[in-house]
Amino acid sequence: MTVNEYRDRLVMALSAFDQDEVASVVDYYTELIEDADNQEEQMMSLGSPEQLATKIIQENGWVKPEEEQQYSQGMNGFPPPPQNGFPPPPKASGWSAFRIIALVLTMPFWTAGYSLMAALFIVIAAVYFACAAASAASFVAAFKYIKQFVPFTIEMFFVALMMLGLTVLLFRPVKALFRGAAGLIADYSYFLFAPGHIRQKRRGMAPINKLAVIVGAALLVLGTSGAIFSEYNNNKRMDAYIQKMDLETFEQSLSGPTDNLSINAKIGSITVLPSTDGKAKLLCENVHREYLKIESDGRMKIRYNYDLMKSSPLSPKFGFGSINKYAEKTTPKFTLYLPEGQTSKIKVSASLGNIKLSGITATEMNIECNCGEVELSGCKAADLDLNNDLGENKIESCTFTDAKVIDHCGSIELSGTTCEGQMTVTDDLGDIKVNECTFKAVSVTDNCGDIDVSQTTFTAASAFQNDLGSCNIDLLGTDYAIMATTDLGDVRINGEEQTSTTGTIPVTINCSAGSITVTFK
Repeated sequence: MTVNEYRDRLVMALSAFDQDEVASVVDYYTELIEDADNQEEQMMSLGSPEQLATKIIQENGWVKPEEEQQYSQGMNGFPPPPQNGFPPPPKASGWSAFRIIALVLTMPFWTAGYSLMAALFIVIAAVYFACAAASAASFVAAFKYIKQFVPFTIEMFFVALMMLGLTVLLFRPVKALFRGAAGLIADYSYFLFAPGHIRQKRRGMAPINKLAVIVGAALLVLGTSGAIFSEYNNNKRMDAYIQKMDLETFEQSLSGPTDNLSINAKIGSITVLPSTDGKAKLLCENVHREYLKIESDGRMKIRYNYDLMKSSPLSPKFGFGSINKYAEKTTPKFTLYLPEGQTSKIKVSASLGNIKLSGITATEMNIECNCGEVELSGCKAADLDLNNDLGENKIESCTFTDAKVIDHCGSIELSGTTCEGQMTVTDDLGDIKVNECTFKAVSVTDNCGDIDVSQTTFTAASAFQNDLGSCNIDLLGTDYAIMATTDLGDVRINGEEQTSTTGTIPVTINCSAGSITVTFK
């Protein structure tokens, strides 16, 4: 007889009693059988399911419902008279009109409960699958770069073993957490939509797989010790390996016109600064000279087409320990020096690396970054177009006529900046902060993140749109016609609950889910 068959017969033998108590007792004996080394002997020692049911009834003093009813009717077989001479009222349905109305009115609150429990599910799954993904990624990295630098390959292999062992050890605890979270959601649903009904509890988990625990622990210990040992050795031999990579550091003079210039690097940071000697030049650090191309045919083009994924083991954005130190020491760096007042158009683009411009004046300034930080300080441009796919953006003490700043994932921070025309700021995921700025007209859109504006002045119609996050607007002056709306949250203007003010400068603020606070100073 299998454990499930034994359990089913035991449940059938106890079907006449309270199902909540029966489920608790049956779960206890099921776990007792499953945890035994020899399940058959354990079932024989307990007796048949019917014998065990009789024992359970006697030990707990359970009485069948029909026996209780017969006892309450007395010796003559008639039920006791109703109280106050009236028959008992019929049992009310769980779905009364009052309950339905209450559920509708409290929907935002109990749906929030479901959201929290869904978040619990996501966190548990994310932690576990992150370990599994890290193990798989480390294996891929180890084999992908085996021809590049064997010590790093060995280290990544041990890291993969370490994460694999952790994944194996976490399987049963994560499974138990999933079961607990699922039971919590079920109990919550029964409480809301099926009051009075008892949820049948699931049987206990299978016994611990000792072999899986031993294998997981062995992989974890082996991977951890191997990674630590490899890290120690890699630190000692890293400099010798870097010297064999033929990386160069040199300065290149730029003889062509610099009024229309573009610089592009697939990998590496780019810094643009004013020249102190009035000459245009390019300082290159940690680069392969053969990948650097400079063209000048009416427009100067500087390109560095070094393909990181084909030619180098690791990215400067990822890694740890000696791997990260290696990436820092081998990451290309470009510093472009331009004569002041001789650049009308400049385009700076980087696929993987930071971009920084300081003290640069241009008519058109175009910046594109796929993954990295962008920083502008003390720059002037009639037209700024900044687009960043992944990374933070900082603009400080700059002056523009028109400006457009777009970031798909990362924060945007503007401070001490002036825009005489239209300033457009868009962020798909990240916070937007504006401090001590002066704008004629500004349009700020944030799909997910907070918008914080402090000590700032607008002189023309402006608008703020936030789908998920709060808006805190601190304005200099009082002549603003505020129109603030939010679908979910509070609206306060100068500390009072109001949604609009009168003035000559229209400012529209709209939040889909978040509070709005506006203060005049």
